Amino acid sequence: GTMIIGPLPFVPLVSDIAPLLRELKKDAGPHGIFVQRLEFAIRYAEFHQHNLQGDTENAASALMSIFEENLSPRSWWAVLLNDAIPFLQDGSFLSYSIVQRFSHIVQKVISSSPLIQHVFY
Repeated sequence: GTMIIGPLPFVPLVSDIAPLLRELKKDAGPHGIFVQRLEFAIRYAEFHQHNLQGDTENAASALMSIFEENLSPRSWWAVLLNDAIPFLQDGSFLSYSIVQRFSHIVQKVISSSPLIQHVFY
């Protein structure tokens, strides 16, 4: 299969499946985890769409909502934190609760990876 790299090809592909999510949520049953993963993919695509359009306020908000609603798989946390760096550097999107949330996530990422622990400690 072909690997999709970057937000430009990712956003339109996920946008095509977004309308199906509402129907899948109605009858998720035992496959609910897959619905949650699709919801994460759709919300992550929305973040990238805002970011690509230069809409940094809505991009930052979309990214924070992914964290706040616990939509992302833990294996994606480092990727999302990397995506958050420009917003954290900007400072205009920060609040005490956001900084606390990011700090908590960073600690979990560090504690779950022996390689990262080696670099930081």
